[in-house]
Amino acid sequence: MQPRTMLALAGATAAAAFALPAGASAATCQPATQTAADAAGDNEAGALDITAATASVDANCVITLSDQIAGSPPLGFFDILQWHLDTDNNPATGVSNGPFSGLDYDAVMVDDVFTFVSPAGAAQMTDVTRVPPYGVSFPAEMVGVAPGATMKIYPFSQRQSGAQFTRDDAAPLLLSVQAPPPPPPPPPPVRCVVPTLKGVTVKRARARLTAAHCALGSVHKRRGKGKAGRIVSSSPKAGTTAAGGTKVSVTVRTHKRKR
Repeated sequence: MQPRTMLALAGATAAAAFALPAGASAATCQPATQTAADAAGDNEAGALDITAATASVDANCVITLSDQIAGSPPLGFFDILQWHLDTDNNPATGVSNGPFSGLDYDAVMVDDVFTFVSPAGAAQMTDVTRVPPYGVSFPAEMVGVAPGATMKIYPFSQRQSGAQFTRDDAAPLLLSVQAPPPPPPPPPPVRCVVPTLKGVTVKRARARLTAAHCALGSVHKRRGKGKAGRIVSSSPKAGTTAAGGTKVSVTVRTHKRKR
């Protein structure tokens, strides 16, 4: 049994351009794409033969629906590409049309003239963007889809000849529309843990401080017994934890002045 077409072209009035409700803000989505192949040559005589269908959502929550057609022919005057949309993936809501149930909206491309979205079963059309050669795109809000929803899509083609329609039904698609993942937490701050510097040279102390995310500060000299050129103390002391890049001052032993 052929399902009746969802189109009501004769006498249908175009709706106003889509706009977000007052106070609403455009959502952001996690980009996603679903593609389903369809057997070639399974179309009814005369109908465009869909060999694959794709549904995607971008970061701005714009949904794009497109088909691949065998032979890539131009759309004829009586050619229709249509996508039944069950926007909540719930067959118990929405309307029924032949073997399909739970339909909420339809997206439609009619030859090279019309592209629109319409509530399922209604003669109300809102213009949407054509995506050549065989696709349409529209904001997810236009069909009531927000991040967190999963929509089921039934792509099909139709060709009208008088009062008769021939068609090709493609494999359905499931498109999950999700919010983008939260940004990763910032890395923990780098800390300076003052290393042991006593007994080493200033050159070696600089290397140790750099490895410990510290910096060499002032170098003071003190005369006294012990090996000259070696560090005898630091400030802050070894083991102290401070902000990354903290400067550590050192005191270096020099030769004791001879009398």
